[in-house]
Amino acid sequence: MSPMRKFTQMLKNLISRNPSLMAIFVFLKCFLRHGYTEAIVKYRLCKPVKIKNAEFLHTITTERRKREEAYEFPQKIKISILVPLYNTPKQFLVEMIKSVTDQTYKNWELCLADGSDDEHAFVGEYCQSLAKDDSRIVYKKLEKNEGISENTNVCIKMASGEYIALFDHDDVLHPSALFEAMKAICEHGAEYVYTDEATFAGENLNDIITYHFKPDFAPDNLLANNYI
Repeated sequence: MSPMRKFTQMLKNLISRNPSLMAIFVFLKCFLRHGYTEAIVKYRLCKPVKIKNAEFLHTITTERRKREEAYEFPQKIKISILVPLYNTPKQFLVEMIKSVTDQTYKNWELCLADGSDDEHAFVGEYCQSLAKDDSRIVYKKLEKNEGISENTNVCIKMASGEYIALFDHDDVLHPSALFEAMKAICEHGAEYVYTDEATFAGENLNDIITYHFKPDFAPDNLLANNYI
């Protein structure tokens, strides 16, 4: 190994072991490619500090949104998002659907199978009102609630996409979630995709109580716990 290569490898090892240096490295790399605004978001994601306001973790810059929405993938793939609904609180329902409609990747389908009781009729009313204006939202009222597994199976029958995404009725997506999934599909031919996730406290999206950072493909870890 040449002296220069040894030095480069030593520098990489040093940076990878030091979170602060890694954050600076990521900032400089992103700054040169995308500018200050995007770079500061990346820096905050890497900086080893306690996050008091996590708003930037579920929002993106205007520049990034425009860039991703204008991007043309080499494949035209529809992603069907499956959501079994049951007595979903209104705020969760609104935020969940909005997180889908706000995606920078637009070729999606939202399949909603609703097993809510009569006291939660607003769930169906709200979903149907949105479906009238957006054909990508597909809603079905179930005769009775069969539980999350069977209700999800109904969603699968409703789906017409090449890929399906499992989604709970109180989940929210980062605006770039489907865009990043499409990158993995197109660049690596991925047959399934999984992502990192976070758990929020109550109704406040800025109050994150746990992070679940998942490894790259790791068969043993996949068999040990459900991280898809």
